[in-house]
Amino acid sequence: MKLSIPFNPTDAVVLVILLFLFIVGVKIVKGFFKTPNRHK
Repeated sequence: MKLSIPFNPTDAVVLVILLFLFIVGVKIVKGFFKTPNRHK
């Protein structure tokens, strides 16, 4: 399977940044749901 999408180093940097933000967001959401309710 060959994709005819031009790929620049800038695109790679943006994809890495988005991947990093996605991983951080998943960790935050997991931590948010894992902790018991401390508001009571």
